[in-house]
Order: sequence, then C-alpha cells, then structure tokens
Amino acid sequence: MAFSIPEIEPQRVYAGDRLQWTRDFSDFPADEWTLTYYLRSDKAGGQIDIVATADGDEFSVDVSPDTSAAYVPSTYYWSAFVSSASDRKLVAQGRMEVVQNPSDIYDPTDGRSHARRTLDSINAVIERRATSDQQRYVFQAVGRSVDKMPIKDLLDFRDYYAALVSQEEQAEAIARGEGTGKNVFVRFNL
Repeated sequence: MAFSIPEIEPQRVYAGDRLQWTRDFSDFPADEWTLTYYLRSDKAGGQIDIVATADGDEFSVDVSPDTSAAYVPSTYYWSAFVSSASDRKLVAQGRMEVVQNPSDIYDPTDGRSHARRTLDSINAVIERRATSDQQRYVFQAVGRSVDKMPIKDLLDFRDYYAALVSQEEQAEAIARGEGTGKNVFVRFNL
C-alpha cells in the first residue's frame, strides 16, 4: 500500500516523524508565491516556521524527522501566509497538536483522556474502592472533590462522562477504520 500525501495540514503530529502535505491555493500559484507557515504555542521554544516549496502550481511541505524531533510538544495555532515581492496575504489558519515521540517517554505515563480518568474515579468512589488519589480527584469543570459529592450527583456525572468516553472510543474506532458498533437502519420506499 502506497502512502498518499495529504492535501491539507495535519491536526496531530508526532515529534520525530516526517511531516508531509500539499496545498493548492488557485489564486496564488506556487511558481509566483512563497507559502510560509507560522506555528506558535504558549510554551518556551514553541515557535515553528515552515516554508513550503513549489511543486508545479501546488505548495509542498516536507519536514524531515530530524527537524521535527526538536519540536516542543504542545498545541500550536498556525497561520499560513503567501508572499510575493512586497505583497503578503493570509490564506489559512488552524490548530496542530505536536505530541511527544512515544519512544522518548521513559517515565510511567497515564495515557487516559480526562474523560476516562474522571469516569474511572467516579466509578471507584461509587464502588467504595477508590484510592486516596481518586478520592481527592477534583473535577476541573466544577471545582468539587469527588468524595464530597452526593451519590445522585456522582451518578449524573458518571452518565455524562460515560457518554464522553463512548464518543472517544467511537472516534478511535472510526480512525482505525472499524465500525462504531451501531446499526444504521435504512428504509427504501418504492
């Protein structure tokens, strides 16, 4: 199976991977304009500039693994500008998450999402087997400790976070090319 280069900016990349994509801005042919991406985050060292190269009328981005390995893991907000002589125009904006290379992680890591961690803590408290860390877990949204909540509130929050976890699992299944496990019913009227 051949790898096809995406025709849009990625939303999530791993530091140390080759980053490739192409873009076509028909009003700004690549043989007349230069395309530059400015990625910025709120972390020290979180400034990345990427200059695309011309590939016919399209722009091609190809960042080597050595270059991306130096990227600081963070959420970046990017702006893409085309420029020619003294003219410059904004052509696209977006968000890109740079994730730490998993092979560079040596410490124990909890890869669960916020929703999964919260749901696990709520379930442990309800089942009265919560660890002291889970009992002290504070909901970011409401600023309350799990162990101080009435059972009705815990059950309501459990339902809410279970729905979020289900959505995450469905999105992951779709990204892997699997089905969601839900039936789709169709009726044809002839």
